[in-house]
Amino acid sequence: MFDELLGRLGRPDHLFATILIAGTNAKTTTTWATATVLREAGYRVGTYTSPHLESICERVAVDGAPVDESQLCAALATLVEIEPDLSGPLSWFEIMTASAFVHFVEHHVEVAVVETGLGGEFDATAALDPVVTVVTNIDLDHTDQFGPTRADVARAEASIVRPDTMLVLGEVDHDLREVFTTRTLRPALIGGESYAVRRLQRIPSGFIFDVATPVSRYRALRTRMQGRHQPQAMATAIAASELFAGPLDPIAVDGALEQLRSPGRFEVRDGDPAIVLDGAHNPAGARSLVASLCDAFPSRSRLLVVGFSMDKPAEDMLVDLDGATARMVLCCAAHSPRARPAARVASAARAVGIPAERIVVARSVTEAMRMALHIARPEEVVVVTGSLYVVGEARSWLDAGCMNEL
Repeated sequence: MFDELLGRLGRPDHLFATILIAGTNAKTTTTWATATVLREAGYRVGTYTSPHLESICERVAVDGAPVDESQLCAALATLVEIEPDLSGPLSWFEIMTASAFVHFVEHHVEVAVVETGLGGEFDATAALDPVVTVVTNIDLDHTDQFGPTRADVARAEASIVRPDTMLVLGEVDHDLREVFTTRTLRPALIGGESYAVRRLQRIPSGFIFDVATPVSRYRALRTRMQGRHQPQAMATAIAASELFAGPLDPIAVDGALEQLRSPGRFEVRDGDPAIVLDGAHNPAGARSLVASLCDAFPSRSRLLVVGFSMDKPAEDMLVDLDGATARMVLCCAAHSPRARPAARVASAARAVGIPAERIVVARSVTEAMRMALHIARPEEVVVVTGSLYVVGEARSWLDAGCMNEL
C-alpha cells in the first residue's frame, strides 16, 4: 500500500539520497548526529524521527528546523487528494512518512536521514532504497511482532538491508552479524572493529573522545551530551556519514558534535535536585540508563518518575532500572491510549520487591513531577523514564516553568 502511495506521488523518495537508521536503541541520537555532521559538511539535510516528545512537528526537519504546522498541513493535503483512489487505507505512520518525503522534496533536500518506526519489512520506511543502512544495536523489543529472541529481532530488522546498500553495524553481537552481512554484497563497517571510540574521557561539560574510522582519526571530539553510550552513537554517525560523503573535515565534525542535542535521551537538567529525562522504553535501554547514571551521578540517591506503555515488560523494566535502590518510585501514566495505568505500574513495582512505602501512585505525569520535586533532597537526582510519552509530558511541564509552583 505504501509503495502504491509513493508511486502516485511520483516517488518523492527517489529525488534525494537516503540514510536509513534501524536498530533497538539510540536510533534518534544516531539520526540527529548523522544529520548534523552532514549539514556541517555542506549538505541540505532532512531528518525523519519517531516518536515525538511534545509536538508532531518534531518528527520532520530540514537543516535542523522542524516543519511548522502550516507546512505539515500542506504536505498532508497532498495525500488527502490521493488516498481515496488507493486500493486500501493507510496507517498513521505511513501518512506521516509520506508527508515527510513530500516536505523534503519541496525544500530541496539532498540527503534524508530516516529513522525506522517499528522496523522490519512491514515498516513504511522499508519501501526506501537507502544508500547507507545503519543498525545501531540489537536487543529485545517489540517481541510480540518480531519474536521472543534477539535472533528473531535481528532477522526482522535485517529484512530492510538491500543487496547494494552500504551497511554500518553498531553494537551488534558477533553471533548476529551474519544475519545482516549476508544480505548485502558490500563489506560492512563494524562498530568496535572497522571504526571505534578511543580515549573516552568524562569532562564537566560532557565527554571528550577520539573516533577511528577506516579513512581517518578524529581527535579530541567534544560533546555536551551526558550519556556514556552516546559517543558510540556519534561514532556510528561519523562512519555512516563517511560512507555517504567521503572523508570529513575534522573541525566540522567537532563543531557538529559539540552543538548536537537529543532531547529526552539522557537529557540532564542541572539543579538541586538534578533531573534526568531519558526515554528508555525497553530493558536494554533501561540498563544503559542506569550505567550512565552511575557514571554521571555516582554518589546520588534517586527518585524514579516512571510509566510504561502496555506492551512493555514492566517488571523486567523496573528490575533493569534498578528500581529497588530508588528512594521513591512515583508511578504515572502518560496521556496515551497505549499507557499502562499507574496503579498497574505500582503493582509491577511491588511484584519485584520494591517496598510499598516507597511506591507512590500519581494521577498524571505532572502530578508525579510535582511530588518528586517536592520530596527530593537537593543532593538527589530525579529520573524520568520508561516511555518517551512520559518524558515528553515532563519536559513540557518543566519548559512551561511550572517548577515555580513548588
